[in-house]
Amino acid sequence: MATIASMAALAEAMVRHSLAWFSDQALGMPYSHLKRIIYPRPPYKHFTIAKRDGSRRIIAEPRQRLKVIQERVLACLKARCGPAKP
Repeated sequence: MATIASMAALAEAMVRHSLAWFSDQALGMPYSHLKRIIYPRPPYKHFTIAKRDGSRRIIAEPRQRLKVIQERVLACLKARCGPAKP
């Protein structure tokens, strides 16, 4: 049986293994709300722009609610990892 060394270790284990807990604690929203935003497919806005050679490039930009969630996830990941290697 595994033992938990500290409350910080317990919190880290919950973040890694419980999506509902992660949603509540790291993202600040209940999992039911998160599900409505990202399922059944992520809400992206698609548009095209011209490339230098004249062909078209398709851009998929996340809508504002999804972008906010992505930024919160990124902040959580940055807080848990060390600095980027040069």
